[in-house]
Amino acid sequence: LPIVVLWKDLYDNADIDRTTPINMDEISGISPGTALKLLLTSVSGETDLLGYIVEDGVIMIATVESLPEKWETRVYDISDLL
Repeated sequence: LPIVVLWKDLYDNADIDRTTPINMDEISGISPGTALKLLLTSVSGETDLLGYIVEDGVIMIATVESLPEKWETRVYDISDLL
């Protein structure tokens, strides 16, 4: 999947730019989502400062406050209630 990083948001709100070092050891055997969460935590140095969403086949990385809310559509069968 393509990745879009909102660099201005990261710089303005988390003091992170393209040259910020990543202090993370190599990890294998985990899901890409878990790896990305660990990577974002290691870059920010704080839990839940950075986050990501997957929308329309694109991974967007930004501060948690700047990411759009996730909405999930659920359909329930209520025919037995009628």
